[in-house]
Amino acid sequence: MPRKQKIVVFGAGRHAKVVLDVLEQTGRYTVAGLLDHSRELFGTLRWGRKVLGGRDRFDLLQAKGVTG
Repeated sequence: MPRKQKIVVFGAGRHAKVVLDVLEQTGRYTVAGLLDHSRELFGTLRWGRKVLGGRDRFDLLQAKGVTG
């Protein structure tokens, strides 16, 4: 079985929930968490995923194996 691609979703609103549902149905991805510009969401859980910070965290996450 091929290894699942590790990704993050930009945004933590209702649209992110739909995107997460679609990604889970494909079975091809592991969602590491969410990124959002709203600082008040940092560290909280949205749709069962942790908000890891803002877009500025993406480079750090890429260094840890997140590809998209």
